[in-house]
Amino acid sequence: PGVRPEQADGFARALLGADCGPDDGRRTAALVGWVLERAALQGHTALDAEAVRAALAERAVSDPDAAVREAVEEGVALLFQEGEDEEPEEDEAAAEGGLAPDADTPREPVRILLGLDRYALAEESLADGLARLVNACEKAADWAEAAAAAPSPSAAELIRTTAAAGLVAHSGGEAARAEPAALIAVARGLGLRAFGAAHSEDGRRRLAAATGDPDTAVTLAGLLSGSQGPGRDEDGALALDLLVVLDAPQLDVESAAVLVEALADGARLVLSGDPGVLGSAGAGRVFADVLAARTCPQVVSRTPTRPHRRAGLRHRHRRAEPGRRPGQGVVIVPS
Repeated sequence: PGVRPEQADGFARALLGADCGPDDGRRTAALVGWVLERAALQGHTALDAEAVRAALAERAVSDPDAAVREAVEEGVALLFQEGEDEEPEEDEAAAEGGLAPDADTPREPVRILLGLDRYALAEESLADGLARLVNACEKAADWAEAAAAAPSPSAAELIRTTAAAGLVAHSGGEAARAEPAALIAVARGLGLRAFGAAHSEDGRRRLAAATGDPDTAVTLAGLLSGSQGPGRDEDGALALDLLVVLDAPQLDVESAAVLVEALADGARLVLSGDPGVLGSAGAGRVFADVLAARTCPQVVSRTPTRPHRRAGLRHRHRRAEPGRRPGQGVVIVPS
């Protein structure tokens, strides 16, 4: 990690001399892994194979296609075909209806993707876990009376939605953070083991202040390690009924997979955050993908965000002095 291809090439030439070249299998396999690791730093769990081949060509690989094939055969990367499941289903449906597939009908091209196995396995685990939460939750819960006493209409909507769903996506700005806190308080009042998880200690303290109960707020790391929160039950799952994750855009795919896998069947998960903020530092954009998939209820906060006071800017222009460019001004920003 941290070694650039130029540095690795220089070391290889010094060590092996003429025995190494741009198309050495060890070099091309390492380059494929390096390209995918760099993509992961930018949030991508998989990369289009064409982009990988282009990156290899830029690194003097004469046959990028062969290099990609060898990397897949060696297990350096996994290959995926996006959209490969749709066509067989369409052909089968046409056959059942007595219609032969039209060879002239244009089909969407199958997109070939490459990814590292760790992220592919995490994405598969996360998808399975989220589907399990959606299907295993009790959807007949009646929290209408509690929702009627909510502090805001958006909080009431979030409470009603969570009562009928195992997975909920809640989006809003800074002012909307009071709504997940109200949901946790209501769930606690109904006798449920409800907790909220923040990504930082400061976020945990703010959530505890909003709910009025320090025991309801944990950090995500503390929850998963067992140093904070309810601990685990006899089956190894987190001993809770409802978990609200604040600042959900910061969730990367590996952390999200571990978290969802730790939730028991029937538990409810609420992902809450502002989709307009920066994403996770790791690979994957879990919250954005959940919003885009539209496979679970989404609650958009209507609580207005308090406008920030705009600081006035004043420009004071002075006569050009030695060492100062004409027209240069001083910007004063009052505190």
